Amino acid sequence: MIDLKEKFSNLVEELKEEKKDLEIKLQIAKLEVEEGWEKLEEKYGNKDEWRVRMHLAKLEMEEEWDKIEEKLDDLKHKASGLVDSSEEKLHEGWEAARKLGEEVKQGIAKIRDKI
Repeated sequence: MIDLKEKFSNLVEELKEEKKDLEIKLQIAKLEVEEGWEKLEEKYGNKDEWRVRMHLAKLEMEEEWDKIEEKLDDLKHKASGLVDSSEEKLHEGWEAARKLGEEVKQGIAKIRDKI
């Protein structure tokens, strides 16, 4: 019977140790969750700041789009003048139009990158 009491006592001690280990792990997990939550709040928590950022990004994209529209208008103007030009001027006009087309593509790419 003493052997049984000793086994029971050992089992109780093992359970106490396991409980301590679980409490430590739980505390660590709690700290990790709190840290993760703080990081999320830091990154996404300030809604007003995000609204301002979105508004500024919108203004930047509108500004970029205005530049693109100016270049498109310039491209249309140059393209319409190509019809009546000589072959040499046609080549020069085509190169200018090609460059403007590339600038328009780059402007659109900038807008896509900001979205």
